[in-house]
Amino acid sequence: MKSIFATIATLFIYIIPICAQPSNDTLTLNQVLNRILETYPSIPQAEEAIRIAESNLSISKSTYLPSISGTASYLWLDPISKLDMNEKTIHINSHHNLTFGVSINQLIWDFGKNKSKVEESRIRKEIAQIQKRQTMQSLLVEGIRSYYQTAFARHSILIKTEQLNDYKKMLEQTGIKKDAGAATEYNYLNTNVSFSAVEAELIALNANKE
Repeated sequence: MKSIFATIATLFIYIIPICAQPSNDTLTLNQVLNRILETYPSIPQAEEAIRIAESNLSISKSTYLPSISGTASYLWLDPISKLDMNEKTIHINSHHNLTFGVSINQLIWDFGKNKSKVEESRIRKEIAQIQKRQTMQSLLVEGIRSYYQTAFARHSILIKTEQLNDYKKMLEQTGIKKDAGAATEYNYLNTNVSFSAVEAELIALNANKE
């Protein structure tokens, strides 16, 4: 399963170019994915569903396991029968009487009565495992998408910030030229419109990044 997620991550890494190296205060892709799997509540819920399914499967199979039981008893007899022969006495019985037994019972065939329960438990376990894999895959794909979306936004912000600084300088220079008669009002307004457009894009990028 891990190999599937690793393959997905690798494909995203090679298909989507890394536009900007992450700064020291950002997480790497592997750190993001690991944190998602460690903290998202759906993962432990899916794991708990698998454990319950495994427990139910073990219970349904236990019908076919042998059962062992034992019994023990002790009886003190007094008086006991004895036989006197000349100077010797022979005891026919014993004061201490201990009996014990062990029995083993195992179901050999129940005419398929429990087979359906075992099969149902096995299918429920497989469904729980599939649901966990699907949940993990969805979370990882979403994590990868968000990671590169954030990386792209960071890079775009850097580019737009540089453009905004360039337009700001250009706007100042155009204003000076306009005052000196070397540039028209149209040139100044056109530069100002471009400056405002880049500024609006930068604001939008910062808002989407949050």
